[in-house]
Amino acid sequence: MAQKPRTVICVGDIHGYISKLNNLWLNPQSAIDPSEFSSALVIFLGDYCDRGPETGKVIDFLISLPEKHPDQTHVFLAGNHDFAFSGFLGLLPRPSDGSDLKDTWKEYEGSEEREGWYRGEGFEDMHLQGRRWAGKIKATFNSVKGMAYKGSIYDLESVKLFVGLPLDTVSDYNNVNHLKAITAGLKALKLLGVEGIELPIFWGVVEKEAAGKYKWSRYLAVAETHHWTLRIIGLT
Repeated sequence: MAQKPRTVICVGDIHGYISKLNNLWLNPQSAIDPSEFSSALVIFLGDYCDRGPETGKVIDFLISLPEKHPDQTHVFLAGNHDFAFSGFLGLLPRPSDGSDLKDTWKEYEGSEEREGWYRGEGFEDMHLQGRRWAGKIKATFNSVKGMAYKGSIYDLESVKLFVGLPLDTVSDYNNVNHLKAITAGLKALKLLGVEGIELPIFWGVVEKEAAGKYKWSRYLAVAETHHWTLRIIGLT
């Protein structure tokens, strides 16, 4: 008898909204068999901070999951907001080539005044994105989107995060409908796998988006948002 494929749950763009995250977390528990939920691979897709008022409580929620659900596997990826926040806190690793974090300023120094880069304590050894994150932006309105800027006025378009999963994550690509996903408002989530199969997405609304389905179009499973790519490798 073939082994039942493992359930995969994806959660993205929480942005400091703990009450909405708590409500969202109930969705898979009601939609998925309890045994599937208790052993699921849960991948948080990043953007835990900014916008919402309770980033600290969101982080506490995430930290508590391994103890509350010991049979689940939890993967926490960093989004562009988290990267910038970490840069401000001094948590980014040193560049492997021996360069300084301040070297990241050079290409964009002409925009420092307009963007209001942070110049307080510790800025001398801070990544560009940390200075942008903590700065006071003089440009307050995004004319392209017709709305006020929220957080950084730039996305880290070049950031790509990859995670390799065990070969038994999905044991039979013909049964990919067992792969579940939820999102807290991803603007563009595409899970790409097998031609012609549609995967229902369990939506929780944090950044208001409509519920929907996304077509599977090739073998590798890829969760793609507006600022990074998650590639799940090793599906057999």
